[in-house]
Amino acid sequence: MPPKMESEALTALEFLEGLTAELEGTVELYAPNPILRMSLNLIRSHHNGRTVTPTSLIGASGVPYATATRRLRDMMDAGMIETRPRTASGKSHSLHPSESMLEMWTRLSGRVRRLSVQSFGSAEAAED
Repeated sequence: MPPKMESEALTALEFLEGLTAELEGTVELYAPNPILRMSLNLIRSHHNGRTVTPTSLIGASGVPYATATRRLRDMMDAGMIETRPRTASGKSHSLHPSESMLEMWTRLSGRVRRLSVQSFGSAEAAED
C-alpha cells in the first residue's frame, strides 16, 4: 500500500475507533459491533506489526465470548481473515487481514474522508 494511502487508512481507522468509543460511552442502549471492533483491531495490529491470536481478537470484540467466537468464524468464512501457523506443529496460529479485507479498508478510508469533508468541511475551509 502506498504511504499516502496507508496514512489515510490509519487516519480513518483512528477516526472510526474514536467514534465507536464515543458512541459506546454516550448512548446508553448502544450495542457493540463485534465485527467492526475486531476488524479495527486486526487492521491496526497488522499496520503495527503485532501478532493477533484468536483469543486477543475475541477479547477486542466487546461482546460475550460465544458471540465473538461466532462472529470470528463468520469473518473467517467470508474470507476476511487468514490464519498462519505460529509454530512448526501448526497447533498455534496467528490471524491476519486478507488481501480483500485490506482493500476494503483502503476504499473505506477514502469514503470516510470524503464523507467527513462533505459533512464538516475541510481543514482548509475551516481556516478560511
